[in-house]
Amino acid sequence: MYPTYTYTSMDEFRLSWDDVKGIQALYGKSNEVNPNPRPPPPQTPEKCNPNLSFDAVAGLRGEMMFFKDRFFWRRNVQLPEVELTLIRSFWPKLPARIDAAYENQARDFLVVIKGWILLLFFAKEHRKRIL
Repeated sequence: MYPTYTYTSMDEFRLSWDDVKGIQALYGKSNEVNPNPRPPPPQTPEKCNPNLSFDAVAGLRGEMMFFKDRFFWRRNVQLPEVELTLIRSFWPKLPARIDAAYENQARDFLVVIKGWILLLFFAKEHRKRIL
């Protein structure tokens, strides 16, 4: 289970499948009958799955970032393990399922593309610009 969550509207909030299973292991499954059930939560991608594909891959300040659905993995050469993170916990305004990402090292920013939208994340300013 993830230790913290950033604020998200309850209309958009979804626990990961790993969190649902963890809560059910602690408290058991609900016996309540719901006439309008929500679709099951998305499953957390397995990093060792041989069929895993990524939505985008980009470098950022020496780290490699692998984006998949609403998650991304951070690979730092100084750390032994790859870190799985929810995109919204790192970049609250970044949408899930991005199409591409690119680091501009000279100007120190990350370009993220989703459809026709370009999002720029400036490392020094910690803000976003939409073109």
